[in-house]
Amino acid sequence: MIDIDLRDFDNSREKLDNGLIKILRKISTTMYGYPTVLWTGNGYHIYQPMEGFILEEEERFARFADSVGKDLTSKFMQFAEEFLTNKKGDPQHNPSVYSCLVRIPGTINSKCGQEVTNSSALGWSKACNTVSVTQFHTMAHS
Repeated sequence: MIDIDLRDFDNSREKLDNGLIKILRKISTTMYGYPTVLWTGNGYHIYQPMEGFILEEEERFARFADSVGKDLTSKFMQFAEEFLTNKKGDPQHNPSVYSCLVRIPGTINSKCGQEVTNSSALGWSKACNTVSVTQFHTMAHS
């Protein structure tokens, strides 16, 4: 899940929309994804389902596990957001497997009083395709 906000683009909707286009292009070219995009009233939420596994249980990732810190999946979610947005995502956004706000189209965003709308061309059910963690890793390092 990616969160980009107007305030991080000089409160310019044009700059925000250009940033969104770059992010969607990067998702498309690096992982062949086609995410759902929601206008939240203050920016965009971008949802790209990913098929994966528990990173700590895979031998090649287990050595990166931090017994005191964040789980690897949460670290991966934050890395993916930074990578796909070129670090232009909301700095206050810290998704984890334990806490990840999902906006629902048709509801009101209490922060700004605006309705959350689906900005994806094909809508929620047809716009998303699942991308595997392995596919993302391969494409991100090529």
